[in-house]
Amino acid sequence: MRGEIISWRPAGWGFIEKNESEELSFRGRQIFLHIHNWEGSCKPEIGMMVFFKIGHDKQGRECAVNVKPVSEEAY
Repeated sequence: MRGEIISWRPAGWGFIEKNESEELSFRGRQIFLHIHNWEGSCKPEIGMMVFFKIGHDKQGRECAVNVKPVSEEAY
C-alpha cells in the first residue's frame, strides 16, 4: 500500500493516511506508525510518501508495518 505521513511526533510515532486503494472504504483512513516498524534509512517526516503493509500491534489494533519511503524501495 502507499500513503503519506501526515503527522510525526519526536517520541517516535505518527500517522499515515492512505491515498490510493482498490478498496474505496479504506481511502483516507489514518493508520498508526511506530518507529519500530520503520525500515527506511532516513528519519520519517511529515509529507513523506511511503509504502507499507497493514499489521496488528500487541493489542490487536491495526498499524502500519514494513514502512519504507517510496524513494527507497517499491513493493
